[in-house]
Amino acid sequence: MLFRSNARPGTVPREQMRETVEQFVRLSHVVKVSDEDLHYLYPGDDVDAVCTRWAKAGPHLVVLTRGAQGLVAYRPGRPTIEVPGRRVEVADTVGAGDTVTAALLVGLGEYNALGGGDSIAELDDDVDRKSTRLNSSHEWISRMPSSACKKKK
Repeated sequence: MLFRSNARPGTVPREQMRETVEQFVRLSHVVKVSDEDLHYLYPGDDVDAVCTRWAKAGPHLVVLTRGAQGLVAYRPGRPTIEVPGRRVEVADTVGAGDTVTAALLVGLGEYNALGGGDSIAELDDDVDRKSTRLNSSHEWISRMPSSACKKKK
């Protein structure tokens, strides 16, 4: 199961939203969250610490999106994988999170990492080699939002 956090200030009290999000995190295999969501849900907390804690709570993979700074993938007991962002002309960010989530699922599917069990947890984690499965998936993901955020002329 993939959970994509989408914190909307003003819809429910922050504490209630945080509790609900944490319940979904514990139940999920994959979590996608933005740094903006984490800043809202955990004001003053370090987003790296939150993602590390979440990765230990149940998911095999937590993907943090950081806008222009790219992505970070957290896996329990394994090194993080950081993928820098790509410079794009941003016209509108609506749908960027959905695009990243879709690209993440497609990328994991290409490596037969969907379908439950430990398939995601068993992906290669040799972060020094560009050809590792997880790293390659995340590099591919980092390219996807550029098309969603570029206005057609």
